[in-house]
Amino acid sequence: MLISFAFIVSIIVMNLLISIMSDTYANVKKHAEMDWLRRIVNDVLEIDSSSSTAYFKGLLGRLGPKWVPLSEVWMDEHGRKRRKDQLHEARDADINNIKAQVSETKAQVAETKAQVSDMTKRVSDMTKQVSDINKQILSLQQDIGRLTSILLANNSEPTAADGGNNTTRT
Repeated sequence: MLISFAFIVSIIVMNLLISIMSDTYANVKKHAEMDWLRRIVNDVLEIDSSSSTAYFKGLLGRLGPKWVPLSEVWMDEHGRKRRKDQLHEARDADINNIKAQVSETKAQVAETKAQVSDMTKRVSDMTKQVSDINKQILSLQQDIGRLTSILLANNSEPTAADGGNNTTRT
């Protein structure tokens, strides 16, 4: 009787273990599938947000996602006879090349922005210098006008050497 009791208890424990394991497996599979779908959606959204809208106007329009023509072009370029891991490596290499080009472009844009900022500063300095020069020119013109009027006034005054004649010389 003790043997049959132990046998029945071990069968019940085995059934309990199997049910727990199957439930755990179902939960893990469900969460893994949801995580995988979330990652795919994130990739698609990233591609969709970074792609140009003009490129996709004539291809599929609203009939499908924007990344479908890109994958078809990529498959045509790299061939359909490769293994999946080779295709993934080639795709990843293309993506890494594009990322490198983007980072180089970002560096060039930052450098160009710095140059434009420097040039803007130089132009503002030159504008200030030109404004100062214009002020100096106006001041000199006023001084020349005053000196000219003083000279004309001195020429029109009678002097003792002229004998009191009020004539101007030409």
